[in-house]
Amino acid sequence: LRNRFGDKIGDENFWIDSFYAVLFHDFGKISENFQVVLRGEKNPLYYDDRVRHEFLSGMFLLFIRLEYYKKHPFSIVAVFSHHKAFCDSG
Repeated sequence: LRNRFGDKIGDENFWIDSFYAVLFHDFGKISENFQVVLRGEKNPLYYDDRVRHEFLSGMFLLFIRLEYYKKHPFSIVAVFSHHKAFCDSG
């Protein structure tokens, strides 16, 4: 993407943020509560104890880049909400 759009988006921070977001966006899938759903042991529609994997992924990312996100808190929203919005706007 950078090769294709680098001349249109010259902000180095955009590319660094994008790299980390893509790298970490699914890390939460390693959690046990996500794995039991994948194995079919729990129905995701009725399994209330699970935590959405994108929240866990965002927490991994926060952990390794906490000082950065203290200065740029809104850029992590892409990871936290890459499947579903935080809340219903209706």
